[in-house]
Amino acid sequence: HVASSKRRNHMERGAMLRRLSSLVLVVVSLIQQAATAPLASPITDAADSYTRLEKSDCAGFDVTPQPACGGNRNLSVATLEACCDSTHGCGGFNTHGVIKDTACSAHVSAQPTTDLYLKPACNTYPNKTSCPSPRCAWTPAPSGSGGNCSRAGPPPPTPFVAPPAMPWPFPNDPEMVTGVTTVQLSHDFTISRSAGPACPTLDTALKRYQEQAVGLHIARPQEGNDAQTLSQLLVQVANLDESYPQLNTTTTHEAYDLTIPSDGSSATVIADTIWGALWGMESFSQLVRFNFTTQSYSIANAPWRLRDTPRFPHRGLMIDLARHFQPLASIRAIIDSLTYAKMNVLHLHITDEQSFPMESKTYPKLWDAAYSDQERYTQLDLASLVEYARLRGIRMMVEFDVPGHSASWCASYPEICTTCTAQKGSTLPLNPSRNATFQLMESLLGEMTGGSASTPGSPRGLFPGNMIHLGGDEVDADCFNRDPEIAAWMAKQGMNASDAYAYFTQRVGAMAKAQGRRVVQWAEVYANVGTQLDKSSIVHIWRSSHIGRTPAFNRYISPAQVVADGYQTLVNIGYDPTSWYLDNLNNNWASFYANEPCLNISDADCSQFVLGGEGEMWGESVDASDLAQTVWPRLASVAERLWSPRSMTNAQTALPRIQAFRCLLNRRGVSAAPVTNQAARSAPHGPGSCYQQ
Repeated sequence: HVASSKRRNHMERGAMLRRLSSLVLVVVSLIQQAATAPLASPITDAADSYTRLEKSDCAGFDVTPQPACGGNRNLSVATLEACCDSTHGCGGFNTHGVIKDTACSAHVSAQPTTDLYLKPACNTYPNKTSCPSPRCAWTPAPSGSGGNCSRAGPPPPTPFVAPPAMPWPFPNDPEMVTGVTTVQLSHDFTISRSAGPACPTLDTALKRYQEQAVGLHIARPQEGNDAQTLSQLLVQVANLDESYPQLNTTTTHEAYDLTIPSDGSSATVIADTIWGALWGMESFSQLVRFNFTTQSYSIANAPWRLRDTPRFPHRGLMIDLARHFQPLASIRAIIDSLTYAKMNVLHLHITDEQSFPMESKTYPKLWDAAYSDQERYTQLDLASLVEYARLRGIRMMVEFDVPGHSASWCASYPEICTTCTAQKGSTLPLNPSRNATFQLMESLLGEMTGGSASTPGSPRGLFPGNMIHLGGDEVDADCFNRDPEIAAWMAKQGMNASDAYAYFTQRVGAMAKAQGRRVVQWAEVYANVGTQLDKSSIVHIWRSSHIGRTPAFNRYISPAQVVADGYQTLVNIGYDPTSWYLDNLNNNWASFYANEPCLNISDADCSQFVLGGEGEMWGESVDASDLAQTVWPRLASVAERLWSPRSMTNAQTALPRIQAFRCLLNRRGVSAAPVTNQAARSAPHGPGSCYQQ
């Protein structure tokens, strides 16, 4: 009985497969017939009617963007004709409701699922006095005999008027004053500073912002001497200290006052530090617009009076130099772009499992793990980047993500590594049982720090910033149990795998602290040791509540929990609907904008414990070809959440401003992608203004 049942089932499956094969052959035949079928003959009802082509289309030749009256396959032909008649540049439509452009008629092809309607042709008629179609407009010939017909329809659209200029991020000043007067900048407008001691950093910035404000177009000399012509921006700085910028939580450190009178008298930027002055000049430069009619620069809505200061002192971007090598030119371009959004930190994730591209003087074989001999950074290269960033008010924070994410270290120094195979979703750790591991770590950190803290006028190490990132995430700590040598060492020390992980992270953290650095570590370190973590450590939170992982120290930790335990934190939740991970390509600018760094944290605790956050540009799918358009404009959302008031949460009102900021980035040479993309970094969906994409 069982065998008979199996044979019957087998026969039934065979019959079903034969029927399915026959059906597939029929479908393929129909597709081939459609592809080779001649185009349908036109069906025209009258001289003024649209020409209908059955089973035809002109794929890709669509009006962009589609008008509101189209785009619906349930609309009648009459409705679609009216829609086409009222749409500038329309050449027809298909029965799916797609409005076509005027090039459609030259690119018709067979399409079995839709009919195509082409707008009536308008031609020259030498012996007539009118057009045969009311959809065509008659223009008499100059000779008086005959004339021409052209497609009738709405007049061409007038150029889009850009929204009023406003600095991005939105100023953090509830008492900001603006007016209604437009002030023209004089042909010889200058940015200068009040008399005082030499300050090369500020003087270099004055020249840079002069070019940025009025160097994009060549202004035409204006006649007369209008009283409302602005001739100068005067910059006044109380403290001209040019020392390497450090994390500073005082509210005045990056603050500035910007005043632009409406009567033509000098505009001013007043700041306590040169770093605040840079941001004041940035805001001024964003208010300047070029008038193509008068061919001059001007500022609308004067007078302007604002006192601006960032909400958070750490506003950063992390770039991954290990998954793909980023050339020095790409990194400099990113540094330039950060200043446009008043971001002040570039976090370098400089090594990982895949490559170790940087030079070490004490362990020179480490960079043998670079992708190639041409994809490396010398220490002089890195020093030049550090200085390039300093001149623009940006500090650089280097990261060595240990004990995991370090397989590249093992290529040349296998004695510091474990012998395990990593479990899925985790990375192999360095060996905590050998002194050689910690000798290498201490030496490498010494190259970065110079062995002590930087002080005003005395920068120390390759990276003089007094913060260093030591990673600590995604570690396969169970490897310690699977490695016989480490397992024996743990047994002797009375440790388990979590203890060994804690031992490594705390020992290396203590090294960095002894060398004058505040240690930043991913949240897994805090999740493992809790309040035993050194109180000077900064907990960098990246895991969202959507990520679950074992062991327990890989669990989700909320910023509120870290703050409640008295630790300062950086926030950039990843893999979440409001993720700040820039490699989450389906998260658009509005979802980034919805991320509140101090969720469930009071304003008082927020200002004391939350230092800020970062956009994280992990590099698995990013190299020099697509870095800028993957970062921008979404990083602008992060910038505004970290600078502007906590109350700035309305994405709808922010949309025209971020579109304008994206246009500004494009004008300054930054390849920022369209704001309204469905997926980040994709190209524009069709012709149009940068203000509307």
